[in-house]
Amino acid sequence: MADAPTLAQIHAALRADLAAARRDPAAHCLAFCGALKAHHCNEDGAFPRIEREFPQAAPLIQRLREEHGAIARQIEQLAETPDAALLERLAGELEAHFATEERELVPLLSRLR
Repeated sequence: MADAPTLAQIHAALRADLAAARRDPAAHCLAFCGALKAHHCNEDGAFPRIEREFPQAAPLIQRLREEHGAIARQIEQLAETPDAALLERLAGELEAHFATEERELVPLLSRLR
């Protein structure tokens, strides 16, 4: 998983990709969906280490896993049919998700050994 500064950069890039997808879902949605899926797979792979080092973070990690699952289902729908309304709903959920990660996960990442 990325360190704290890199996670912020990744989120910034994903926000830019999301903005492009919102402007033209048909042209940008698949690339955005692929980048987001790869990012979440990377995070999911790092969660066990975070849980080991910070057992008190287990509820946060569980919540992030659940959010990743919900987002993955929406991405699958978007990949099948780029839909502006679904993309807008996903955008709102992603912004809340990114904010949670930046507020709660980044401090843990900065303390990983």
